[in-house]
Amino acid sequence: MNSAFSLVEPLGWTLLHFLWQGVIVGLVLWILLLVSRKSSARLRYNLAGAGLLIMVAWPIMTFLRLPVVAMRQAAPTGFMTLPTVSGTSVQTPNAIETKAYPEPPRVERPVALPGHRQLKRLR
Repeated sequence: MNSAFSLVEPLGWTLLHFLWQGVIVGLVLWILLLVSRKSSARLRYNLAGAGLLIMVAWPIMTFLRLPVVAMRQAAPTGFMTLPTVSGTSVQTPNAIETKAYPEPPRVERPVALPGHRQLKRLR
């Protein structure tokens, strides 16, 4: 399950990169189709097909070139090092210290207002 979560960040970056990549491919294809307006339909069809293939291949290449998230994130030790005045370092747990807060006061249930059925009975 952890490996599935490690794919989320690269997939997100791939989708984000695909936005500008798709715009570039679309603009280049649009210009090529404008230039080849008088050419044969087969040429224009092949250009459009090549543009679609590029739009499929480019995000795959982007995903494969992104660094692996697990490699970037160093194995957390659970401790953070704090420098001290004397130059030595002290390791303290990363966990946030929790203070014992008093329990919030209980609020009594407010008095319910009569509904429309009760109001009908009162009339």
